[in-house]
Amino acid sequence: MLIGNFGRRSQGKTTLGVYSLDKLDRRAVLDPRGLIRRSGAIVLHSAARLSEAFDALAAGEVDEIVYSPTENHRQAFERFALELKRWVIEYPDLAIAVLIDEASFYEVLDPRATPNQRATFMYVLKSCDVDGFNLVITCHRPSDLAPDIRGLMNRWCLFRTTQEHDLQVIRERCTAVVCETVTTLNDREFVAWNDDDASAEVNRAPFVWYSDLAPKGATYLELR
Repeated sequence: MLIGNFGRRSQGKTTLGVYSLDKLDRRAVLDPRGLIRRSGAIVLHSAARLSEAFDALAAGEVDEIVYSPTENHRQAFERFALELKRWVIEYPDLAIAVLIDEASFYEVLDPRATPNQRATFMYVLKSCDVDGFNLVITCHRPSDLAPDIRGLMNRWCLFRTTQEHDLQVIRERCTAVVCETVTTLNDREFVAWNDDDASAEVNRAPFVWYSDLAPKGATYLELR
């Protein structure tokens, strides 16, 4: 399942993404801002040991890996996407939850990039097991993501939106009713649009999913 969390800063789109990850036992996070530091995770800053970390995840030696790259963002995304592709090919029967936070850091995901530039990532989206591969992408606006990525999304989680350009995208994809609703949401409320059956649900209970991304005293293994 592919989910997009769209919203302004401090609305909870990253936290909601992390909450979604916890439904599966194996989790991988691309965290460019270094916000996610939870107990038991392996945190990597270089791609040098990324393959090793994914293999440990597959073997059940660790539950969560967090890649907070110090490399060039484009190179970091390419390496992460290659590992996701390898997972789809080598571990097709192992369920995994993936979070790509703040897609705007990775220009290969936005409309300016050519489809060929994101070929590896599109392979992942089109070839993964939709029941066992949950991938959440967060970004500020639907228009931050290329249309071929948005077109494959099963769910859109839309926090309060007021910009007309963004509303137009929502109106065209998610109906006029959803478009009108997102303009009236309060902080940390969102509309969950199910693109599979064209239904929508308003979530007004952030206390259910809101939590600390880096709990005080969290113990994790940090690899440079």
